[in-house]
This record gives sequence, C-alpha cells and structure tokens, in this order.
Amino acid sequence: MTLMNYGATKHEIIDNFLDKKTFDGIKNLMESQGFPWFLCDKVSSNEKKGNNNYYFFHQFYDKLQGIAQPTSRNFNDILPILNKLEVKSLIRVKANLYPYVGAQIEHGFHTDKTFSHKGAIFSINSNNGYTLLEDGTKIESVENRILLFDPSTKHTSATCTDNVGRINININYF
Repeated sequence: MTLMNYGATKHEIIDNFLDKKTFDGIKNLMESQGFPWFLCDKVSSNEKKGNNNYYFFHQFYDKLQGIAQPTSRNFNDILPILNKLEVKSLIRVKANLYPYVGAQIEHGFHTDKTFSHKGAIFSINSNNGYTLLEDGTKIESVENRILLFDPSTKHTSATCTDNVGRINININYF
C-alpha cells in the first residue's frame, strides 16, 4: 500500500488488491468473448469526436430514471472489489476498455462528479496506459492494482501502445 500526498491531491495505490483466484475470475470474465462491451464515440466531453477518441464501456451500476441500481447481469461478479472497499453507497460502477489506436493518447482532464466523494480505478490488465492526476502524478496500469482518490479532482486517462487495449473498472462511491 502506498499513500501519497501531493498538495491538494491525495491518493492511495494498492497492488495485488484482490487475492489471485478472485482477481483471475474477474479478469477472465472481462477479457472473454462473451463479455458485453458497448461503444462510446467520445472519451471526454472536452474533446471532439474523432478516429482516436472512442472507447468501449460496460455499465455495472448507475442511476436509471433517478433510481440507483445494478445495470448489468455481471454486477455480482465485481462484488469482491466493492466489499473490500467497504462501499457504503454506490454512485456509479463502469468498466472501460480503451483499445489500441496506434499511439498513446491522453483524453483530456475531467472530473467524474462535481462533489467530493471516493473513487477507485481498478486495473484489469497491465499495459503502458495510465491515469494522470492534475498535479502530474502518473499511475501506471498494473493488473490487480487499485488507485483510490477523489474523482471530483481533475484526472485523465491514456491509451496503451503495448497491448490490444487498456481495461479498468471505475467506481464512484461513498
């Protein structure tokens, strides 16, 4: 466990977050041909649509018509992550798959929500993609690594060039 404090940006990185058997089950599910991914033609609202500005997502949990609820038949598969985080209340859980696009691209700084809350980015696979915090801290994608931070602070994602894609799970919660 590494706790870093850089001015206003505080974050924690935990490697080997889940035991190997639990992690392998989640990784195998999300990398399987039967796992449903959906195309989003714009990574960040700060960017224009374009050839390299897209990704695939899988919504596990979100608000639908004002009611927060699981939105995926695979929601129970990620409960070990949520239980270990000791989540009191979920806001959103979404998996992202940033495909290889021939170059490493940063998608533009954004915040997930405008209010302070807890956030986690859980890496499913290792690659040279990363998450960059506003203060310049770069967190590399290492499988079974989790980044804990306040996602109301600015951050950005980056694609990888050494794998078919970068896969992670983003969790917003209290």
